[in-house]
Amino acid sequence: MKDNGGHGLASLKQHLGLRFEHHDAAEDARAAAEVVLMAESGAKSLENVFDVIEDEELIPSTPPVADVPPRHELAAAKAEEALTVHRSTNGIIGRSVLTQGNLNNNHFYLREFISAFPSEVIGGGNRASAAPCTLTIDWGGSVTVTTDIDGSKKIFRDRSWVRNFFERNTARAGDAVEVVETAPFCYQVKLVRA
Repeated sequence: MKDNGGHGLASLKQHLGLRFEHHDAAEDARAAAEVVLMAESGAKSLENVFDVIEDEELIPSTPPVADVPPRHELAAAKAEEALTVHRSTNGIIGRSVLTQGNLNNNHFYLREFISAFPSEVIGGGNRASAAPCTLTIDWGGSVTVTTDIDGSKKIFRDRSWVRNFFERNTARAGDAVEVVETAPFCYQVKLVRA
């Protein structure tokens, strides 16, 4: 496929007959999981699409570990599990009802559902004690935001986008911000009217 569009999802969509909405995080994740599952099942049609490594020297050898499935089986199982969870909950992890103080100070609280976020993205009360990992937030603007969570205040540390989010959606006290997980470490925020 090198000379025929590459190995990207758009090219795989065409060659494998996948059906999904490209550039939608949940759809892209589902499509990638389908590709893994197709490859895992050893579908003969894939032999014509992917180059198969036949040179044993290129394949690193690892000693077998008793009762542990191969890495690709674990990855396929985790992808399928993640898709099942996402389908059953639609990814909604919580809602934060806005107060006038939230609007005035450009933030909203995550305290009601902070446990739904990975612990690696929750840091201390100042930038010096930021979390080791970050998350990505799609707020409807032209650029996504990368931030961690201030664990003491229970808000997103980077608040530079929140004023624009409130203005763009004409947020009012009593409205709610809904936080949806779209992929691991990726979230979308939406305004829900009171």
